[in-house]
Amino acid sequence: FDMATYNYLEGVQLTNFGTVDNPVVVFTADAPYRFIGCSGPTNEDDYETHELLWMMLREGPLQRCIYCGQVFKLVRLRN
Repeated sequence: FDMATYNYLEGVQLTNFGTVDNPVVVFTADAPYRFIGCSGPTNEDDYETHELLWMMLREGPLQRCIYCGQVFKLVRLRN
């Protein structure tokens, strides 16, 4: 497996910086959790980005990145 040919950022969703009033919404259909990665706010200069932090996002309360404070919310799609 050659990591140089693997584009791990192919499915990255770039959104506005999540706040308590306007969190980044992540949808799930089949599980009460999703694994997400946070790399900090998007910036042209990459000044405020941080190392990719993987988190398990669960249904329920808002969750915050411990590095940059970005807020995420999991929304489960129902039939």
